[in-house]
Amino acid sequence: MDYARMENLRLQEIFFNGIPSKGLQPSIHMYKTITGLLCEEGIIEEAKCLLKEMEKSGCAPDSVTYEVIIKGLLNRNEFSEAKAFLDEMRRRGLSLNSSEAMNIDLGAVAR
Repeated sequence: MDYARMENLRLQEIFFNGIPSKGLQPSIHMYKTITGLLCEEGIIEEAKCLLKEMEKSGCAPDSVTYEVIIKGLLNRNEFSEAKAFLDEMRRRGLSLNSSEAMNIDLGAVAR
């Protein structure tokens, strides 16, 4: 395991165990950062769990949160699940960030 991956996993551990143990509530920015790190490392299942945890804590995910998960799924060729997340995002009234729309292969998602 390389250093960057170990550091990302250490940050995740701090996030999941350290912050709540101090009685603090994670912010949307913290959730997005950890979700992005998980997706970069290809740990998509954990990122999806974090999205659910985010919702349970009352912190509504925004379009960026969905976009990083969608891109992570596309990188793993999980097109139908990426489409499901895109559909969920749209049902919530969120839309793709214009700069991100250019980077997400919507043709692949639409399959």
